[in-house]
Amino acid sequence: MNKNIIEELVLEQKKSSLKNHFFDALFVNTLKYSGEIRSKEILLWRSSSWLRGAYPVFHIKFNSNDQFSGISIEKNPYHTIFGKITLILLIIFMSFPIIGRGFQEGWKASLIIPLLFVIPFLILRKLEIMEKRNLIEELKETLEDLERKYYPERFKNTPKKKKEKGKRKSMDN
Repeated sequence: MNKNIIEELVLEQKKSSLKNHFFDALFVNTLKYSGEIRSKEILLWRSSSWLRGAYPVFHIKFNSNDQFSGISIEKNPYHTIFGKITLILLIIFMSFPIIGRGFQEGWKASLIIPLLFVIPFLILRKLEIMEKRNLIEELKETLEDLERKYYPERFKNTPKKKKEKGKRKSMDN
């Protein structure tokens, strides 16, 4: 597939920066895809109500002839920074009981704090995994639809895949 065709997916072109991903996390990006078009790759992302700032960034790569050559996925810069800040805050909060009561009495109280973080973390992590899977499937379907539109001869004898009943396309919809 040609790079020009995939560029159609980028409805809001903007740089993949910490600032832009921060605003996409605060205000759910209601457009289909935002992205950054580079010479040999296109970065695509789409936030959702459930993921907010934890959505993936898809790196769609092209060869020297501007033909599709592959996709890789990474965390967006906001999600990476947010994870590091959360870990630092957890360590700081764990040290408060030890500093206030001394190590002999404070270590037990400092163990309660991470336990309070574990359950919400596990729930949010499960949601993140499910929603990322949905976003990946949605991108695959979108790319296949584009390919069917521009290269119908490739799909002459192939029926379009039907969506399975009972499965959601995305948690937003």
